Amino acid sequence: MAQLTGCDRSTIRRWVTHYQQHHSVGDEPRSGRPRVTSEDTDTSIVAAATENPFTTPPTIRRELGVPASARTVRRRLDEAGLFGRVARIEFPFTEEHITERLEFATEHQGWTRDQWARVLFGDETYMCLGVQGQIWVQRPQDAAFLSQFVVQGQSNFAPKIGIWGCFASEGVGGLRIFDDTMDSRLYTDTLQRFMKPFALDFWPSGEWFYLDDNASYHRSHVTQTWLFNNGVNLIKLPPHSPDLNPIENLWADLKRRIESRFPHSIQELKEIVIEEWANTSQSICSNSVASMPDRMQAVLDAGGFKTPY
Repeated sequence: MAQLTGCDRSTIRRWVTHYQQHHSVGDEPRSGRPRVTSEDTDTSIVAAATENPFTTPPTIRRELGVPASARTVRRRLDEAGLFGRVARIEFPFTEEHITERLEFATEHQGWTRDQWARVLFGDETYMCLGVQGQIWVQRPQDAAFLSQFVVQGQSNFAPKIGIWGCFASEGVGGLRIFDDTMDSRLYTDTLQRFMKPFALDFWPSGEWFYLDDNASYHRSHVTQTWLFNNGVNLIKLPPHSPDLNPIENLWADLKRRIESRFPHSIQELKEIVIEEWANTSQSICSNSVASMPDRMQAVLDAGGFKTPY
């Protein structure tokens, strides 16, 4: 047996003896480490998360005075089927929004990955000092879009900076940091100085497209005139459709990396943003763009409503 299995003879002997005694090679029941929380405490933990799904294990531990670590609280919630997830954001969809999303997905359903690879995706976001705005929720599986587990709106009053960026399948393009409020004047200047040069660098010949969202200054007369005069083929996203702009995935990845470096001032934050944007991997860019056909299908499958993207 030792020769056939390559195991040591003493190991073979031990398991043969174990089988003779217990008629099984399975482990015997073990007492395990005693639970440090009582049944009443476990019930209180679950009740706290049920009453306020947007709480966190450290908060529950502190408010209830649980004589255990936040990790233990996390395990009790998992045992009850309440798992910690980043909360989805609620969008005020109307029938018109649903129709526009379905029309957009239908129109672009037949686009190939090669066609999407000639699209430059652009957007603005804000970077804050400290936590970058993720809100956690304790919820059951497959309940991400139930109203009680969805964030209705977000407010963050920490010092912050605005950034505009763009990317394509080939990698990240221009990045602009701004302190003022974005408007049509600043946006067209950004397109001229930070978007168009990178687009022409990515695709020196042939047709290419630019995709942005429905911010008011994106659709203003000034912006539309600039786009027309510069021969930019614009892809207009439907309202409330961040799931159809993969740059949102880049923002999330960028914010995680920036948060992990703990910037302590606005100047340091700006420097880290520039460094981390340049360090964005080409693979996340290409994979995000390659997901566009699947995003179109997901919208159609969801009947125009929110998708997991």
